Formats: sequence, C-alpha cells, structure tokens
Amino acid sequence: MKRAGVAVESPSMFEAMSKEEKKHLCDVSDEGEGASLLFCKICGKLLAPRPDSSYFTVLGMRDTFPLNLQDLEKNYLARQRLLHPDQFVLKSEEERFEAQEHTILLNEAYRTLKSPSLRGYHLLSLKKKKEDVFDKTQDPLFLMNMMEEREQMEALNTQNDIKEASNRIKEHLQGLEKEMGEAFDVENLQKASQLLDHFQYRLQLYKLLQAKLL
Repeated sequence: MKRAGVAVESPSMFEAMSKEEKKHLCDVSDEGEGASLLFCKICGKLLAPRPDSSYFTVLGMRDTFPLNLQDLEKNYLARQRLLHPDQFVLKSEEERFEAQEHTILLNEAYRTLKSPSLRGYHLLSLKKKKEDVFDKTQDPLFLMNMMEEREQMEALNTQNDIKEASNRIKEHLQGLEKEMGEAFDVENLQKASQLLDHFQYRLQLYKLLQAKLL
C-alpha cells in the first residue's frame, strides 16, 4: 500500500511509524472519498471531522434540494450506531473525543436537512459564489399581504376555522417547496433565495396556527 509517496508494506511497518506519520497517512487516505468516510482505510482509526464538510456529505446524501427523507433517516441512524459511545469504550481518549465531535456534527446535519427551509439555506450557501449578491428586498405588496394575513390568522377563534386555514397554508408550503426544488435544479439561486424567504414567512404562520389548535 502506498500513500503520499510512502509505501506501507505491512501492519507492523505502520505500527512502527511515529504518531505524526500515522496521522498524515490517515489524512491522505481520506482524499477524494468525501467527509462521510468516518474511519481511516489504513488503520481503522476514527478520523477527525472535517470543518468544511457539507451536511449532505456528512449524511451520504446528494446535494440536491429534493431529498428522500427515509434514506436520510436510514443514513443518520446507521452513522449513529457507528458513533455510539459503546463502540469506543476501549478506544483512546482522542477517539472518544472525535466520536463526540462527529455526533454533534451528525445531529446538526440531520436537523438541518430534514427541514426544507434550513436545507434550502444550507444548499444556497454551498452553491452561491463569492461574487453572488442576492437582492433581499421584499415586494412591499407581499409584506403588506403577509401582515394582513397574520392579523387574520391571529383573529381566528374556532377550531374548524383554524384547522381550515392551517391546511391551506400547509398546501401553500408544499407548493413553495416544489418551486424551490425547481429553482435549485436550474441553478436559479436568486429565485431560490426569494422562495426560501417566502417559505419562512408562511412557515411562521403555520406554526402560529398549530399552536392555536387544541
């Protein structure tokens, strides 16, 4: 086996290396594999989390807005099992610490990707270039309509009216989610950004109504 110009011919040769040499080999063994690779292919040691990991890579998902939530959960649970504290009882303090760091990153990635709005903002941050500047100015008419609609939602006082309004907004959110997927598919990041902001406004209304339901 050869990595970074160093031939590793046997496990005993690897064990004879210094800690710095081993760490270098572990680092380069992960090149090109993506940050979802948790363990070194040479020694089997848990690798340190990469600070530049995208949440899609952490969970082994393609970086697209539409996601199969069942696959997302399956990948999350599989990685959770690999990082469970019971797996590291006999490991070094360093590996136990790395496992905790991976778990924190894994939980944050899962929380983000299962939420359409958080997933969208994360994907936007990955796709936009440094020179991209999105116009965040909202249409005054849209803002006025949202304020009026919020007042109407707050004034609802019967469970039937609240449930009907909640269902309407839920359908609207589903429509916006589909539009966001289409915008990301054609790399129209300006439109995706605007749709995300609209989605957030609607989501707040939906949460307001859900809180009013008994």
